[in-house]
Amino acid sequence: MLPAEPLANLRQARNALVEVADGPLGIGVLGAYNAGKSSLLGALLGDPDLLPTGKTPTTGNVTALRLEPTDAPRPSRPDEVLVTFLTRQEAASCKRFLVSQIAEHAGKVKRPVTEVEEALALAEDAEDAPLDRWQRWCDQTWGTTDDNVPSLRLKIKELVDFLQAELIGGEVIGGDDRVAVRVPWNVVRQASTLGTLLPIGSMPPQKIMRAPAVSRGSATDASGLRTVLPLIRRITAEIGVPRSVWPLDGLRSPNDVVLVDFPGLGSSQSGLRDKFLARLELADIATVLVVVDATDPFRGEAMEIRTDYLTGVEDPQRRGESILFAASMFDLLDPPSRDLTRPEGGLTEAQVIGAHRQLQSLINLADALVSQGHPERIVFTSAQIHRLAAAGPRDGDGTPPSGPWTAVAERLAIGGPGFLNRALESVAADGGMDGLRRLIESHVESHGLAQRAALVRQRDAEFHVCMRELADSLDDERAVPEPEVSSRQALSKVLGDVAAELRRIIDSARSELTDIDRPIVRPGSASDEAGHGPTPRRLVEEIAADQVASWALWTELLEALEEQRIPRGRPDLPDTTGLFHRRFDSALQDMDRSVAEVSDKIVRSWVHAAKRRMEPLDTALTPLLVPVAGRLKGREDVRALARALRLSTIEHEAAEGGREFDAAPAEGAFPLADAEGSDGRWLPWHPDFPVDRDADFDLSSRNGHHQTRLMLLRRELTNALLRSGVVRLRRRLQRQSAQIVSTLEALRTAMPRSTSGEDFVGFVCGRGDHLGPADVAREIDLMLGEYEASTDGPAGWKPDDEDDTPDWMKGAGR
Repeated sequence: MLPAEPLANLRQARNALVEVADGPLGIGVLGAYNAGKSSLLGALLGDPDLLPTGKTPTTGNVTALRLEPTDAPRPSRPDEVLVTFLTRQEAASCKRFLVSQIAEHAGKVKRPVTEVEEALALAEDAEDAPLDRWQRWCDQTWGTTDDNVPSLRLKIKELVDFLQAELIGGEVIGGDDRVAVRVPWNVVRQASTLGTLLPIGSMPPQKIMRAPAVSRGSATDASGLRTVLPLIRRITAEIGVPRSVWPLDGLRSPNDVVLVDFPGLGSSQSGLRDKFLARLELADIATVLVVVDATDPFRGEAMEIRTDYLTGVEDPQRRGESILFAASMFDLLDPPSRDLTRPEGGLTEAQVIGAHRQLQSLINLADALVSQGHPERIVFTSAQIHRLAAAGPRDGDGTPPSGPWTAVAERLAIGGPGFLNRALESVAADGGMDGLRRLIESHVESHGLAQRAALVRQRDAEFHVCMRELADSLDDERAVPEPEVSSRQALSKVLGDVAAELRRIIDSARSELTDIDRPIVRPGSASDEAGHGPTPRRLVEEIAADQVASWALWTELLEALEEQRIPRGRPDLPDTTGLFHRRFDSALQDMDRSVAEVSDKIVRSWVHAAKRRMEPLDTALTPLLVPVAGRLKGREDVRALARALRLSTIEHEAAEGGREFDAAPAEGAFPLADAEGSDGRWLPWHPDFPVDRDADFDLSSRNGHHQTRLMLLRRELTNALLRSGVVRLRRRLQRQSAQIVSTLEALRTAMPRSTSGEDFVGFVCGRGDHLGPADVAREIDLMLGEYEASTDGPAGWKPDDEDDTPDWMKGAGR
């Protein structure tokens, strides 16, 4: 009989390989709800009204739009769609993810430790934990959480909704093979549109209710489908795309082409499950279009896409290379100032971006998401401008929404065309859709197809690993005896493994240690979802936000509001940028200290993980060297081997590198300074601020001193502080990484090798194979007797603590 677990792993690896090799070429689309994502997708395919839109979350599920070119004048909507459900293993993983995310949130809002610990325990037992255990934890946490922490209750409700769906929808959860049913398109739209939540204070404690089971047949009507909505993996719809709109020539491959429309980020009803599904799907997608609202780009979770969603891509550079950035609803952006639109010669990109705060925020966010040096991956779009362009010339006398920006584009073309000039011309022509189609095709050709090939190779390698594991299990069951290995062979193998592992650790120090988008693993935790902490970038974001938010200036200005506006001419209120500059400089110094703490925390976490990787090798080496420990005294290669196994001086070396870096002063440009660097600029509520120049602040003269100005100022200062902190953190980690790599390379060069012949392997095994018990006893006595007197060591080495010394080195010389 075949072993059950290796066989299940092999089947899963086979399915994963087939899905990638035969599956469609996926292009992911991510964005906050109500960011214009659905309208943009419709316009991209030729009809802005193709997909449902609304002011509340309307997607509710991952929707895969399988594209097929047609000769029809308009894109065709499907009569039926294919609804695919989670497998049993995916459902268990989803529960594990939900409860681990809730545990993390509970810890942040200072819930009792017992609640957090039980949540983590449920995450471990997600597949087998009985329903009453889930219900007890939900009841306890809900009861001890008041209305002041609504976010935690919303997450508990989402978990209960999932458990409820799993209880009554067991028949639609697949085993090794997925369950899929065909459902009318209008039924899916009715069932998957998210409704409006009750106020959290009016919401009763959430209960997992017994109810009639939903069969596969009843999952095809709106009521039954809505009941099992949390169990849906994806909805696939076939869309006919007019060749006159998008021929798809640049995307055609042996696989079909699919636009994967993800649920709107930040939904209060299904945000955790949406994130879980996005992580599943994005692992196999190499082109990701991030859509943000041009007027409010930081809404939702756009900043977390690289760190919280593209987790299947380990290399942070590859994450950035996968992303395309689209600013939707560009027509709603505040118009450019008259200084930018008047026909007086050329403009540079820096002049335009510096004079328009909203545009500057858009570019800053795009730079944070897209790999640096690729501005061609940034596009501006507008479904409204697309509608007007498709309708042809108008008889009315209104100015097209893109009119002022067209003038800016013309001046940019004179000053030196670049990405901003092209992006503005594209959005003015047809809402940016033609430019976006060309960008997607170009990215798929240059990046996506190569990544697909690499992913197929990776899945194939995983499949063959599972085949070998199954073969090994069969060999174990046959109880074939292992051939005896001599001490010489064993020692040579272990030394080779140590050198190889040290090489991998050095490579890790160069890449992982400097990756600020890699979650920090808490020492002692398993490397799963429950064991990962925040990313270094996230920590710096929180520090920057907390530091700027703590300034007393904001309280003074908010308390002075009159009808939501800051009164002009109040001498007791800060009305120039000077005071903000001094606060910003102080925050830079505080950020410098915080960055040092974050950097040292990352190093400690990395060193802990590296030591755990060396532990099995240390254990394997001990029985080979203990018998001859006394004769190893004085060998520098042996001392290097001991320190390589224990990595005992690494934290000290990293700390030295960090202290050298900390001597350099903190740097950061004050964002409110003018082009000459002056920090005495008037703010819009200054009594002498010229009303006709309010447009420089991207607000009308009526709103220049509105309270929203404070939010924009605070965001601008926070972003500037964040940029400074991120740059400094990355440079400090690079300095510490270089120090660690230098130390490890020295150890690797100095330690004995597996090919050392008589110099070490022969020296040890020539006598070690023939030692009897009495000889071993004498060697150990000698070792223990000489240990305290042995203080010499090679130049440059720092003494270790006794407890950090391998057993076979105790008595062999320090």
